[in-house]
Amino acid sequence: MGTPHKFLYDFSGRLVSDSNVYASGDERAITLQGVSSSTGGRFVRRKSPLGRTMIRHIERGAALGDVTERISTTGEDGLITVSERKASGTSVVTTPDRTTVTTTVAADPRLGLSAPYASSVVTLNQIGDGGVDAAATVSLTETRVRAAGWVSPALTSTTSVTDTVTFNGSAGTDVAGGGAPDVKSLTQIEALTNIQTAPTLSVTRGTLKRATVFDGAGRVTAVQVPGLHDVVMAYDTEGRLSTVTQSGRSTTFAYDAVTGYPTTVTVNPGAIITNVTSRDGVGRPKSMTLPGSRVVDLGYNFAGRQFTVTPPGTKQSSAVAEQRPAHVFGVDAAGLLTAYTAPDIGATVPRVATHGWDKDKAPMGMFLPQPASLPARTTFVSYDEAGRVKGLGHSATGSVAARTAEITYDGMGRPSVLTSKVGGSVTSTATTTYTSGLVTQVSTAITGATTVPIAYQYDGFMRVKTRTIGGAVPIASTWDSATGLLTGTGGVGITRTGLVGGFQSGQLAGLTASGGRTYTVTYPATPSYGEPQKLEAKFGATSKYSVDLTRDGLGRVQTRHEVNETTTTDRYYEYDTAGRLWRVRNGLLVTSPIIATYTYDSNGNRTDQAYAYDLHDRQTGFGTGVTFTYDANGERKTRSTPAQTLTYDPQGQLVSVDAAGTVITYEVDGLGRRVKRTKNGVSERYLWDGSRIAAVLDNAGVVLRRFVYATSGHVPDAILEGSAGTLYLVVKDERGSVRQLIDPAGLVAEKYEYDEWGRSCRALRPSERASLASRAACTTPTRGSCASARETTTLRSGGGRRGSDSFRRRLEPLWVLGQRSHQLHRC
Repeated sequence: MGTPHKFLYDFSGRLVSDSNVYASGDERAITLQGVSSSTGGRFVRRKSPLGRTMIRHIERGAALGDVTERISTTGEDGLITVSERKASGTSVVTTPDRTTVTTTVAADPRLGLSAPYASSVVTLNQIGDGGVDAAATVSLTETRVRAAGWVSPALTSTTSVTDTVTFNGSAGTDVAGGGAPDVKSLTQIEALTNIQTAPTLSVTRGTLKRATVFDGAGRVTAVQVPGLHDVVMAYDTEGRLSTVTQSGRSTTFAYDAVTGYPTTVTVNPGAIITNVTSRDGVGRPKSMTLPGSRVVDLGYNFAGRQFTVTPPGTKQSSAVAEQRPAHVFGVDAAGLLTAYTAPDIGATVPRVATHGWDKDKAPMGMFLPQPASLPARTTFVSYDEAGRVKGLGHSATGSVAARTAEITYDGMGRPSVLTSKVGGSVTSTATTTYTSGLVTQVSTAITGATTVPIAYQYDGFMRVKTRTIGGAVPIASTWDSATGLLTGTGGVGITRTGLVGGFQSGQLAGLTASGGRTYTVTYPATPSYGEPQKLEAKFGATSKYSVDLTRDGLGRVQTRHEVNETTTTDRYYEYDTAGRLWRVRNGLLVTSPIIATYTYDSNGNRTDQAYAYDLHDRQTGFGTGVTFTYDANGERKTRSTPAQTLTYDPQGQLVSVDAAGTVITYEVDGLGRRVKRTKNGVSERYLWDGSRIAAVLDNAGVVLRRFVYATSGHVPDAILEGSAGTLYLVVKDERGSVRQLIDPAGLVAEKYEYDEWGRSCRALRPSERASLASRAACTTPTRGSCASARETTTLRSGGGRRGSDSFRRRLEPLWVLGQRSHQLHRC
């Protein structure tokens, strides 16, 4: 049962109120009020439980000329969006930042104007400055021409429908000046063929192609990509999905013959099975058996929402087979999470995190577990009168000062200034400049350092063409004129896989950099699963790094042959029935010597060595003499050998590490991104471009190095070193871990090896150390085996999570709404 809703209507039958009535008697209503306007239209006001008002003014009539209807919507922030529909069928939407979207319709060749389609969509940004190539405006026009084929001019005999879509960008020249103009047009063909038998929708843009096949009921039966195995779907007699097959791999779904509920999912080859073993009276899963015979139990509250989760296995410390305790989630009658209670590991250990919500159901913050003798640990979110976030942060606790972020908005309702404060003092101010709806500059003023801007220029398709960081040489991007795929950025060229039957999949084939540096990705003969078979970095004809892979039937790596300059490593991998890594052999054969064996308990904890865990699945010890302790919020606090003490803020951000007397401190901005690291009095700063690190600065704000992202959003493909922008090509393995940096002369400036825990065993070449200007790759946001390891802390930060390289364990709990950041760099 959920919260009852009470609806009220006026005498004309129109809804005027929708209210939630809580068990406590609290009633939270959304009210609607309709009032006729003096111009013959009508106002409708919508008021939220907190009194925030949105007004919609609807006008119709001859006084509007060729406009048949105008709807003006005044948002809770007071800004107005106007939508007009004309007698011709054309509609125009104007947003508060003066962007207009004009849509023109045309008659469908089969159904005429009873089913019109959008024949033209024009997006126009009024800008009036040099932020983009066009001096006054930048526009993007999408035109669509539809044609139909049929046996006879009757709807039921239609055999095909083809849409030719043309995207036209506004005029402009190359950003460097005097170069070739930007590509101004892209054409895409959307063809629906075989309508009477097996309808197939093919979408092509240049040599890119995707095809989707349907059955007579409109269900997808196949997805086809050039060079890859088709993905084929089959359905049972009840119309339910029964199998998904890609060549030799398949996933099968089984259903209860009486209730029709899903019962089993089987992944082949290998028969990795997940079962729903029991359900309650209304069909909700109560027990699930995961691969490896691991059972998870689920419980529900009176409102029918998930309430408890009981992990597989038994208590590790129990002498008898006692089931592990449940994780408990408190949910209110409106379905909002109000509390999380961790398993009980001792009466003196706080274990409840509570969540607050306002009457408009927006999150207000959390109270985190904390002993009663200490100040409360809280996070908060505050809103302005329009309901926009204006502040967020956390309280002061212990030695950690309060941290806040204050957000202000410009006259068009866009975030314009982000002010980060620690202990009430401003640490940085990021100011965003817009040109109509486009961000043209983000300027970060760092207290005690220089202001560093990131400026953006756009091409005719409103893609970011250049990024200029701190006044350095712009990082420019180019795209293919026919497919629209990225072909280069920041001095790194991008190549794609070859044609199969005249078309391609668009997969990455390699990277190129000046001086003959290449990084190639090789795939098995087509058709394939699209999984890399070999990665290789070369300088001219000389191989610098290579890894050859073979895979088992499920696509998992089975053999791995790696050559990192003169270091060769061969491995053969085996997996258990749950799909987890079981054994590693030193060689490429199933008979090669075993060098590692991994075993797990029912809850997935490693048991092949002397590991100890508590009921929160936190590692509490290893072997003899290595122990760990945690604070009330579940963050790792100490390690005994080697000695470490870690300190966190209430949002779970690591703020300091004391490693045997060596203290490293971190500064975090208002959005939870790490922006400064200090060790032994030496600081370096990180400049962010959204969720990616754009550059590393010294403590004065001088740009030391910039990162170029060509193939992924979190691991750079090149480093531009110093003011001259010397390009180092980043070589990665199949997991995305950085393995080498290759300089313009083809020398391996830095080389990385990793142990089985992902710890980086970096091999610096002394002759190249100076040219890297203070460890360029050390601040590279890498991931994979190790996001980025530190020689002092043996910690890593990656994927928004922190972990211990020594034991492959995460260091912080997964508090719901914990506001974890996506920072990927070294600890």
